[in-house]
Amino acid sequence: MGIPDEYEDVRVRACVECNSALGTRPPWTVAGRRRRAQAWIQRRYAEYLRIPEWDETDLAGLGRMLRNKITSDLAVQALTRRRIAYRPRVTYTLK
Repeated sequence: MGIPDEYEDVRVRACVECNSALGTRPPWTVAGRRRRAQAWIQRRYAEYLRIPEWDETDLAGLGRMLRNKITSDLAVQALTRRRIAYRPRVTYTLK
């Protein structure tokens, strides 16, 4: 099982986590696989994407441990949003 022989060899840079999530399942187009990866990331990190925005004044009023937790979660949220918006560089190789 894998990408059928009739498709040209297309290389797309992606992180290990996205490659693992996509595996060797269709869709076989770059755009289709990108949409699948985006949907997977949104499901996987939905908890972080729902976190409300906090400003420095809000964070300053919290205890150290809670402030650190929220700051860490906001960093994951920002990274997740960048991953969803990522446009990969595609390389086509003729067989």
